[in-house]
Amino acid sequence: MTFTAMIIACHVANNAMCMTITDNRGPYDTPERCEARIEEMIKDLIGMWSEYNVPMVFKWTGCLDPTKQSKGTST
Repeated sequence: MTFTAMIIACHVANNAMCMTITDNRGPYDTPERCEARIEEMIKDLIGMWSEYNVPMVFKWTGCLDPTKQSKGTST
């Protein structure tokens, strides 16, 4: 089983303006490695959005098995 890190984030002022960010380094062989990558992605995204003054909120993060449906973490 492999896991792909994904994040859904939306603009603070308009919840309809969302994006899906999919990791391009994976997939990962364990959920723990995938979750560690999500943390890294979140840190990088916050830095980038802050630099460009783009107010975003994370709506969902998760590690998905491409062959099965998995649950992520809603925020």
